[in-house]
Amino acid sequence: MSERDQQGREHVMAHDQLQQWVSSATQKQAARLVQEAFTALFRVSTGLSDGVEAADAAKLTADMDKVRTTLQNWCCAGASAQESSVRAALVLSGLDQWGLGYAQVFELQALPAVSQVLADLRTSLDEQQEAKCLQHFANLQQHEWDAIDFKIDLRRGLHLSLWYAAIACEQLEEAERIVLGLSALMAALLKLMPENGWRLVADALAYIQIACLKEGLAAQGVAQQATQQLFTNLSAMMPADRYDMVMRLASEAVLGWDNARRSH
Repeated sequence: MSERDQQGREHVMAHDQLQQWVSSATQKQAARLVQEAFTALFRVSTGLSDGVEAADAAKLTADMDKVRTTLQNWCCAGASAQESSVRAALVLSGLDQWGLGYAQVFELQALPAVSQVLADLRTSLDEQQEAKCLQHFANLQQHEWDAIDFKIDLRRGLHLSLWYAAIACEQLEEAERIVLGLSALMAALLKLMPENGWRLVADALAYIQIACLKEGLAAQGVAQQATQQLFTNLSAMMPADRYDMVMRLASEAVLGWDNARRSH
């Protein structure tokens, strides 16, 4: 780790009040777990809403039960009661953000499997555990440095997932609708996280550009137009100075990735 990276890590640890219970590695693990859980629950929700046969419905319900058990086990695996309550807060916050993001972008009235698992996770806590969990949940909203590594990875996963959905569209109108919702989600981070929101946007844009370079994505057609529209939307939705900062940081990250690739 370079001296600059070490200083950055020390700065994060000094401001992240949850680092004492959940390390950076645990926070990143939580973000991955939430993404995997939401992906499965989204599939269950859409499957059940399509009115599937009884046997298929039973399979979807079993899938939901499996996700719930996995999340509960992970939350309970904390080294202390305090850590377990923080883990639960991360899972609840993460699923809530994924659910709200998808509901907003795709104009969904409900995601029943997500709502059910969120409710089950809360009711599985005793009164004292729930009080601690809800306090940590509130702190996550109020203190943007708390669990910052979790927030970065969580938002990166959410934003990339929506971008992949947009570039997979066959019709430009559909892709632009998704991109408009994604743009709004990303731009809103500047108000939700005044100090770090723009950094999360830059992180996501860097990963989008790296995916394009690494995988040859969005090189033409609807995918290319949708990706260009994303940048156009953000330029219009964000203050000019902030957008410039976002693009500069994203470009530095892409350049760093490219240099590292070339050196190998």
